Amino acid sequence: PAAQATVPPPVTVPLPVPPVMVSLAAVLGAQAYQGNPIAIITVDGEEVFNAEVDARQADGGAVIQLGSFAASVDHAVTVEFRNDLWGGHVGADRNLYVRDILMNAIQHRA
Repeated sequence: PAAQATVPPPVTVPLPVPPVMVSLAAVLGAQAYQGNPIAIITVDGEEVFNAEVDARQADGGAVIQLGSFAASVDHAVTVEFRNDLWGGHVGADRNLYVRDILMNAIQHRA
């Protein structure tokens, strides 16, 4: 009789489970002039941050944790600069910088 070829059993590999929630953060930097810039950040229209930003832009800014959000949908992140000020000459300018947006600590350059 002819030998039958043996077929190995199928190999099952578990697929990674996508995260249910993702953490969002913004990296903001400031240039102060007569006070620090104030930022208001919303995610999907909900305010999640409203405060002064005192981390110097030249030093890399600061990571602002915005919270955890559902991974299954797109999200809109809005940053509003509340108190811009220009003193009329170089060095007399208050600025707010959005350096980066982080999702699960992964950079997504702004």
